[in-house]
Amino acid sequence: EPISLKTPTISGSIHGFGYGHHSNDQNQLVDGINIHDTRPTGKGVSGSAIAKSSSHPHDVIMKRASDHPDKKLRGMDALSSSKREVLYHNLANNFFNMGKHVPLTAGFSKDGEEYSIQKMIPADHVKLDNINHINAIKRAHENGDLDKMAIMDNIAGYHDRHSGNYMLDKDGKINLIDNATAFDYRNVDQNSVPHFYNVAMAKLPNIDKSQNKLHPDAVKWLKSLDENKARDFFANHSYPQDSEHVKGFITRLKTLQDAVDKPYSNVEQLLSNNRLSSGPMYIHPTEEVA
Repeated sequence: EPISLKTPTISGSIHGFGYGHHSNDQNQLVDGINIHDTRPTGKGVSGSAIAKSSSHPHDVIMKRASDHPDKKLRGMDALSSSKREVLYHNLANNFFNMGKHVPLTAGFSKDGEEYSIQKMIPADHVKLDNINHINAIKRAHENGDLDKMAIMDNIAGYHDRHSGNYMLDKDGKINLIDNATAFDYRNVDQNSVPHFYNVAMAKLPNIDKSQNKLHPDAVKWLKSLDENKARDFFANHSYPQDSEHVKGFITRLKTLQDAVDKPYSNVEQLLSNNRLSSGPMYIHPTEEVA
């Protein structure tokens, strides 16, 4: 069903990503979005906007895949940033069992363009010295979720978890946002661990970075992740088993599961080494090279 200037409202069941990408909740997030009734976010990725839906009370962050500044550098023509956002969300929910830390995310196509939308979190970006921020990191470190989130980013090929790409909600829960550059297994950024992990090492008492190991619950969780379930997940989302995204994901999963039982100095070393398991590390240039 084409969308005209007279009928700019999006339908999740018609325009939303198909082939297993969308749950009913995701379709509902898309339903009622008016692509012409938006306002600028004021920051973030070029092309992002705040949109409203007539079918639910939440504002959403809407981003057009073709506007992503790293589109060519990160090979997003093969797998768009919009589909990466949705795929990361679905994996967090249906494979990693960590969906509570990823806001509801969906996507849709309009006139040959792909868009992602993510439910807005009523909170500010975290500040390094904010006591609520530090307490949230402390809780997540103590229950193993901090390690699980770092592992999930590592396996999912996400290397851009700086201070602007996670937020605290009003309940003090960590939310992982802006996951458009996930599944990047050849080109990695210089951050070896997520920002929240650096906060834990710098700000939490009684943590010796040189001796820090994965939380026992995170180790158990990591070992429980099933390679075959991961393959089935990608197949259900129409990604071929020989794609670089699937091969990179499976390679990192298996390598990290094997490495966790071997001697390692600390979590940062463990995750840094695992980034190299899917291929040689390439640091993004500051400017695109023709």
